[in-house]
Amino acid sequence: MSGRRLIRQIKAGESLSFDGGRVVVTLRQRTGQRAELSLHLEDDVVVDKPTHARGEESRGRKVLHARRHTAMGT
Repeated sequence: MSGRRLIRQIKAGESLSFDGGRVVVTLRQRTGQRAELSLHLEDDVVVDKPTHARGEESRGRKVLHARRHTAMGT
């Protein structure tokens, strides 16, 4: 992957927006090493499969993959 790498620290309830607001990511809650994110996307934004930590599948954890988002719910 080429481009820039962006690292930001945010608190629960805070959001980051990208591409003029076409993508808005909100941290809903964080517990330990897990975070619940809410993504609001324009209809034509494509969501790729997430990457996972090395060895996560081998430790018996189920890895979930994102599906293409066609319509945004509330």
